[in-house]
Amino acid sequence: ENEMGCANSLVEQEKFGWRCNTVFPVEEEEKVYYIKCEDQPWLEETDKEGDRNSNSESYEFKIKRSASELKIDSISPEDGEVLTFGVEPVTVPLKIKTSGGIDGTSTCKYEIQAWYLPLRGDTIVPPGLREHKIDFQLLNGKHGLRVLCDDDAGNIAIKDVEFTVEIDTRMAQVTRVYDVSGSLIVVTNEPSECAFVTGGSSRGGSGQCNFEFDEGTIMSGIDLTHSVEFQREKTHYIKCKDRFGNTPGSCSIIVRGGV
Repeated sequence: ENEMGCANSLVEQEKFGWRCNTVFPVEEEEKVYYIKCEDQPWLEETDKEGDRNSNSESYEFKIKRSASELKIDSISPEDGEVLTFGVEPVTVPLKIKTSGGIDGTSTCKYEIQAWYLPLRGDTIVPPGLREHKIDFQLLNGKHGLRVLCDDDAGNIAIKDVEFTVEIDTRMAQVTRVYDVSGSLIVVTNEPSECAFVTGGSSRGGSGQCNFEFDEGTIMSGIDLTHSVEFQREKTHYIKCKDRFGNTPGSCSIIVRGGV
């Protein structure tokens, strides 16, 4: 048997009673200690010591040694990553994966800071997982992020990343136009969707460019290359919209019979 040192005076009383302390040696991967307590410590070593009461069943205190340190395996967004969106505010998911420690599970907290955002942080719920996720509503600019994870054994892992939110307000540009076997091919500088209306073959008619994108005929292809049957006798008024919805007010390009 081993004795613990306990606080017993009135001034030492805490919210849940009187604290007892000792050092538990952990020489194995797992160790179980059994604890019993007796009341009325002032009766110790008196003729009324037999009147003291002890708990009938021992409290089982199990200690596990961590096989390795707790690690943050990955954070998304990654350090140095640039995230591109069309409008703000944007939704950016924070994803964290941990391993090691007791069993790989952890409770994680974050702190995030930007030019428009004072340093703020919180605990990610639910706790006690290997993978954590929370969504941020952010604006354009650089963002500093610190993640701190700990487990039930007190192992701690910290990681810092910096990422950038970029708002794309640039229109898709047509970089090439050509005719292949009766098909009109339009190439853009970024993934886009293109629509067109047709008019006569005369050199006028630029007012046709005022059409709404959804009113046009959609060309095949949603990446960089777009195609449609080429009607040489007509003028094609083409608008290209990028993946963020940026659409020009006028035409991206006007294609006449000769290309």
